[in-house]
Amino acid sequence: MYEEDNEDEDLVYVMEDTSEFINQVRRIVFAGFGLKDLEDNELSALIEEIDKEEMDKTISFAECKIILQEYIEQKKIRRKIKYVLTSKNFDQFIEAVNARLVSNLITELVDMGQLDSAWDSEANDFIFWIPDNKIGE
Repeated sequence: MYEEDNEDEDLVYVMEDTSEFINQVRRIVFAGFGLKDLEDNELSALIEEIDKEEMDKTISFAECKIILQEYIEQKKIRRKIKYVLTSKNFDQFIEAVNARLVSNLITELVDMGQLDSAWDSEANDFIFWIPDNKIGE
């Protein structure tokens, strides 16, 4: 899937096809969401238990592919198109996918009526709160 190149002391991943890479990152981010200090075997077990339909609904392959475009570089190497990702960009990609996952989960909660949201011009950001459904009853 990908190979490592230690040129310039920065780990570089080189791959011909990004599909499996994107799917692996999605699985890791989805399975490890909200958990800290996971051992590799614990994360592997969580990845095995993923509900694919739930993952697809929460963070799609297409979203991750679009996010990856910001961090990956396309190069022609030995007459083949390869995709190059530095370790710094890899870390940023993981963080961006995680941020998108959080955004998607919050949006879903707002859509379901479990959270309310509004724009706060002083904070220059959205704010969220749990609705009090008893008001106005």
